[in-house]
Amino acid sequence: MNTRLAGLGAAALVLVLAAMTFWLLSAEPENAGPPESFPIPPVPPRIADGADYARCLDMLAADPAGAANFADAWIARLDETARQRSPELVWTAAHCRALATVGLGQADEGAGALYDLGRTIPAPPVARAILLGQAAQIWLMDGKPSRARDAAEAATALSPGDAGLIVEHAEALLALGAREQAIAELGRALAADPRRADALMLRARALRQGGGKAGLTPSALARALSDIERAASLEPENADVLLERGILRQLSGNSAGAQADWKLALDLAPDGRSADLARQNLALLEAGPDRR
Repeated sequence: MNTRLAGLGAAALVLVLAAMTFWLLSAEPENAGPPESFPIPPVPPRIADGADYARCLDMLAADPAGAANFADAWIARLDETARQRSPELVWTAAHCRALATVGLGQADEGAGALYDLGRTIPAPPVARAILLGQAAQIWLMDGKPSRARDAAEAATALSPGDAGLIVEHAEALLALGAREQAIAELGRALAADPRRADALMLRARALRQGGGKAGLTPSALARALSDIERAASLEPENADVLLERGILRQLSGNSAGAQADWKLALDLAPDGRSADLARQNLALLEAGPDRR
């Protein structure tokens, strides 16, 4: 725990003023547009085995158009006998096709296909939860938190102990402004897996956002700093964690620590939303309290 917290009770007014001065640092942009691209992980989670399925998934990161064509051809050659004898061939081909659709920039369509698969195919619950969780992730990236929440809720109903799915649900709730529900869900995720740095970071953010423009209470700031320090100890080179810790350090009066975190976040991940916010925060910090 940061030693500066020892004097928080006596410094409450200072903290409120600091929060008001730097509320722009704390605010996430509203109605932010979707990213220009939707990266597919090199090894996406798989819902079955099979050589064609593995080949299709392996193509996604470098050649989503090739993966889409491969999946289309694969589906076309499955006759009725093959579909009845091995229905998983249809599911796996459709899964790869949906991810390729996302990789080609059609995020909403691809997420919708994943959601429909997860809701309808007669596959094991864990496989369906994977599909629904992927839909939730994509809709979050695409700026559609309501759809992400619905997908994450369906996923956690199928796999209630999966900490990653619970975190996705909490992230969607937080994006929708349901802060207390999000904090409760993140507590559930951390009970299932205490080493989830993403859950700790999101809970710190949720606690910070609860202060609004009026400023955080000392106890809420202390809780948020505790969570973000734990997250940083688990993932010291996570740019999102460093961005959030910098904001909380600034709110606690540690401008030097905030600056160091934001500069490191930029060094580690110079592109993307975290980098943009880190640059904005550094510019505000350098402008000083009289920038208005």
